[in-house]
Amino acid sequence: MARVVYDPAAKSIIVDLVVASADGAISAVIPVVLDTGASHTIIATDVLTRLGYDPANPLLYRQRIITGSGIEYARRLPFIPSPRSDKKFSA
Repeated sequence: MARVVYDPAAKSIIVDLVVASADGAISAVIPVVLDTGASHTIIATDVLTRLGYDPANPLLYRQRIITGSGIEYARRLPFIPSPRSDKKFSA
């Protein structure tokens, strides 16, 4: 299990998120800000595309997201836990 060191002087807590392709063949390690109040995680479209996902797929559910600047809609991809892969790229 990973450990996160909390620094109260830091503005944010940064953790590494491992995102795997649907088939588990490759994965990406993405540094993200830990938000304990977030219900969802937003991942850049280019990262998902490089992992083989199709965020433009019209069959995917459109999730309503309320941001500081208004309401947005994004495709929602299913979360499927998968084992870590040895094939990685930097996002």
